[in-house]
Amino acid sequence: MNFRKIIYIVEIFAVFGLSGANFKIAKISQSPFVRPLNSISVPNPNPPYGQNLVRDKYSKLPINALTEPETISVCAIRVQFQSDSTPTSTGTGQFVLTPDSTQVFDPPPHDKNYFETHLDALARYYYFVSHGKAIVRYTVFPENDTSSYTLPDSMGYYGQDSWFGNDLGARLGGFFTDAILLADSLDTIDWCDYDVVIIFHAGSDWQDDVASFYPDYAEYYPDIFIPSPDDLPTAFIVMPEPVVACVDRGVVMPESPSQDGQLVVLNGILAHEFGHAAFGLVDLYST
Repeated sequence: MNFRKIIYIVEIFAVFGLSGANFKIAKISQSPFVRPLNSISVPNPNPPYGQNLVRDKYSKLPINALTEPETISVCAIRVQFQSDSTPTSTGTGQFVLTPDSTQVFDPPPHDKNYFETHLDALARYYYFVSHGKAIVRYTVFPENDTSSYTLPDSMGYYGQDSWFGNDLGARLGGFFTDAILLADSLDTIDWCDYDVVIIFHAGSDWQDDVASFYPDYAEYYPDIFIPSPDDLPTAFIVMPEPVVACVDRGVVMPESPSQDGQLVVLNGILAHEFGHAAFGLVDLYST
């Protein structure tokens, strides 16, 4: 799950089924900002899409192909934290709802419409590359445009110096559990009606915290590169048991990955992690 290696996949035949398992990769570009994360984001061992397809092993693409379209239902929830001003996490812990025309990519307000627009782009992308065989439907909670589920603690509660320790999996698992339980306590969500759960949280993510990975940059350019080690990793995570109802796995995403002078768009990262969750797709880069 290394987002600085950008892979442009022109066509994926094997999952969506035209003529065998053939990847056409147009370009692989390597950025100096590389930090692999191998412990969390892995292919879904039981992807909801193409359940009847035969796989030699879960980490491989199916040996046959779908003949009819399938629909994937997505539940997306918006979760924020208690407001804070600590520099160890990006932002204030709250979703940015004030418009900012100077932000070129993913400009706020980061409200319900913002996330629905990203999910619409996700649905269009997979419908196109699957030649109409993958249909993504989604619902965003809470229903109010500017509402979100607010956890009782700051993002630092799930940070490297918290009781979760510096284990990224434990930190992410703790957040995932608390976020799902909070949403379940405040809203009526029929979790088992959905194939994929996505948590959009306030702030940026661990992978794009360039300053923590390259301390020299923070030393030379302290106004641009600000270490934020408490940022949560973006990942598809599988829990050892259900948190509520059928929810034992899901995708964790930031409201915007941009930080430390980088402009990073959410669409590509969302499509990447959704590929793990919905289709069981593997990473196509070497870590």
